[in-house]
Amino acid sequence: MADRDPWEDDRRFSVSPQASWGETGAGFDERFRPLPPARERAIRRQALSQTYLIGIQGTDLVKIGITTNPQKRLTTLQTAHPSALVLLWTQPGDYEQILHAAFAERRTRGEWFDFSGAGDPVDAVMTVLSGHGL
Repeated sequence: MADRDPWEDDRRFSVSPQASWGETGAGFDERFRPLPPARERAIRRQALSQTYLIGIQGTDLVKIGITTNPQKRLTTLQTAHPSALVLLWTQPGDYEQILHAAFAERRTRGEWFDFSGAGDPVDAVMTVLSGHGL
């Protein structure tokens, strides 16, 4: 059973072995295989991702994360948080790993970072990203 081709039962995307590419006559001997749904979702999410900073109002604590909808993410986090949260910054693309690595010594827990003594968290993030050509 381990040798079974996971695409074997999916005939929706089959292509005849006689199919050829354009006028070159080059044979096309492999049928088209779509991406697995999980991989397709991951690629779509990557394309739509936004990196965000959410701060706890009145503190220097900031969450660095990614989402496809920063406002919805803020609302979700606020539901479980007793203090007011503020969306500080968003940027299209996934820069989460870069920022987590750059501020690793400021990590308090999970994706939360303490920017005490670092000035404005948005300025600190922009400085890091400018060093990466962004």
